[in-house]
Amino acid sequence: MSEAAGKLATQGHLSPGALKQRTGDIYAYRFSRLPEATKITLAKQMSSEDFKRYVVDNRASGIRKSARAAVMHERSASL
Repeated sequence: MSEAAGKLATQGHLSPGALKQRTGDIYAYRFSRLPEATKITLAKQMSSEDFKRYVVDNRASGIRKSARAAVMHERSASL
């Protein structure tokens, strides 16, 4: 844990668990901040590993369930 993160944890601003979650995957967080149409377009072009990381495993991806299901179905049909 970085010095700044440790300081936040000891001052009670964030728990060590919350800090670990936040620093775990900044790219998944950034992906979740994109507009939904952009996320869907990118999801269609991703490798299988990236698709799993950013869409399937990332529940905070910000993609509606119906859109996620449609993209997953489309990808499985194309494989």
